[in-house]
Amino acid sequence: MDLEQIKAATRRHPRVEDNLRPTVKYFKSLRVDVAIVLHKTPRNLGLSIEGHLKPVTKFFW
Repeated sequence: MDLEQIKAATRRHPRVEDNLRPTVKYFKSLRVDVAIVLHKTPRNLGLSIEGHLKPVTKFFW
């Protein structure tokens, strides 16, 4: 999926952008390459930040 396809998807489904923006911001705060996360494990972008991502990050970091 290239950048234009992602932009088109978020324009068609604006809630997707609202839900993904905080997760992408969180990954960027960890200096994680979001493109790699999206390519290798796209389901991670749908996980709860507080309920899953932060506890796992705390455990491994």
